[in-house]
Amino acid sequence: MSEQLANLEEAKTQRFLTIARLNEQLETSRNQQAELNRRIDAKRNEFQLTKSMVDNFEGFPESIKFLSNPQNWKANAFLLSDLIYVKERYRVPIENYLDNYLNYYVVEDLQEAFKAIRLLSNAQKGKANFFLLDEFKDYTPSLSVQVNALPPIDLVEVEAKYYNLF
Repeated sequence: MSEQLANLEEAKTQRFLTIARLNEQLETSRNQQAELNRRIDAKRNEFQLTKSMVDNFEGFPESIKFLSNPQNWKANAFLLSDLIYVKERYRVPIENYLDNYLNYYVVEDLQEAFKAIRLLSNAQKGKANFFLLDEFKDYTPSLSVQVNALPPIDLVEVEAKYYNLF
């Protein structure tokens, strides 16, 4: 009987140890979950802020905000920055190189640009710059690439329609 009692006591001690170990694991898991939830909230808030800035064109000139509203100008025009995709590795140098042109609108022809200019002038919303696609249709760049260097056009992804622009 004393051996049976000793076995029961040992089993009870093992259960208490198991419960203590599981409680520790549970607490660790709760802490990890809380940390993950904080990170998720931070990323979600960062995303919402960035989305809000993009949706409201924060940091853009008044003319771009005005023309980007489809109620003001119903052209099928994009900003140059919206037309290109550059891999993360090359993004900074390419964006620095194109910096002065990234806020230019790309339009089909001169009439489309004139329409936008008249809208801006009538609304007194500033001025905008344009690339005219029809002026680039036969353009062939003459690039001289240095040894062991990649041509910048090879680092940029763009729809075929806009390729001559680059």
